[in-house]
Amino acid sequence: MKRKIAGICLLAVFCVFIFHAGNLYASGGGVLYAKAIKAIKEKQYDYAFMQFRAIVRDYPGTKYTQRAMFGTGEYFYNSNMHYEAIEAFSDYIRRYPDSDAGIFARAYLLNIAETIARPTEEDKAMVDGMKKEFFSKPVFLLFSEYKEFSYKSVFGNSFEIRYYLDIIEVYRNGQIFIKIAQ
Repeated sequence: MKRKIAGICLLAVFCVFIFHAGNLYASGGGVLYAKAIKAIKEKQYDYAFMQFRAIVRDYPGTKYTQRAMFGTGEYFYNSNMHYEAIEAFSDYIRRYPDSDAGIFARAYLLNIAETIARPTEEDKAMVDGMKKEFFSKPVFLLFSEYKEFSYKSVFGNSFEIRYYLDIIEVYRNGQIFIKIAQ
């Protein structure tokens, strides 16, 4: 009889634990993030975007928020919604200035800024400032021609940045995305 009661109590504790673990996953945006990744694999980019926005809005500060914010910016960029992309990537850089993807968010911003048809003096100054920011940290090359960093985004884009002594090249999916000369 005591064994039966102990077994039932143990089962009840286990069920409560499983229920709360699921809620913790859901409350951290994990379910939305999983849905977004699935939608991207199925090429349902609008649905993925909605999931990413929900994560950023409803679950700020979770481990999924940073990647969702970058994904939101990429969605806008890929949809040629450049003003929204500028806002999204600028917000990303403000919130995560030292993240692995921060330099690639800056590359998106510079790429967008350089495509402005008739830039004003203010636009030109902004582009020059962004270029200088890329060269703000010294690069030490010991035994190689360049220093390289990479990042893979939620939309499956592979990014590489190569720091040479006087040039920086940013690649997106193996193609040159932007080239910055000092």
